[in-house]
Amino acid sequence: MIFRAGILSVVAVGLLLSPAAAGDENQVYTYDSVVRTEVTINRPAAEVWPTLVDLPVWKDSIGALDHVSGEPGAEGEVRLMTPTGGTADQGFFIQTVLLAVPQQFVMKIFPKDDSFLCFADFTLTEDEGVTHIVYDVYTEDRYEGMTDQEALALGEKIKKATIDKHNADNLRLKEMVEGRVEPSVMTEPDTSAEQ
Repeated sequence: MIFRAGILSVVAVGLLLSPAAAGDENQVYTYDSVVRTEVTINRPAAEVWPTLVDLPVWKDSIGALDHVSGEPGAEGEVRLMTPTGGTADQGFFIQTVLLAVPQQFVMKIFPKDDSFLCFADFTLTEDEGVTHIVYDVYTEDRYEGMTDQEALALGEKIKKATIDKHNADNLRLKEMVEGRVEPSVMTEPDTSAEQ
């Protein structure tokens, strides 16, 4: 759970935690979260776009994105994300919902089961050759076998780790597009505190 959330940069900014089946011994709690992060890149949006949509290049937690269905590179395409160092069994699906080149990229992210649902929205605005990206992530997680207090505590733990991860990813994207770092010379982030 913590690993997946780090990939998606899910942060509990707005939070609704409620039992889906009150009084049931097998309660399922839903945890709704919203996060917004932003980055400014000193390049035109047309130069930012190719790297932005090539997620494994700048999000080091994504090992591979393999085509599953739909037209490759188009709205409706579904890809299977395999985490870095993981297997396809540990992955989840990413569907391209909207591709408005080079202004907006929206993805629906979902697992093989129904333990969560997520939408990620990258919106780009350009002013005088400088691109500002707003990255909004909306997530609904479903927890079983956990009290509401445990779910909230987990959310706070995820929050700190994901803010750090998302900010590091945004910086990596900025540095790559601005030509200050190449993917082959990037160092792995220190994740020892997340474990």
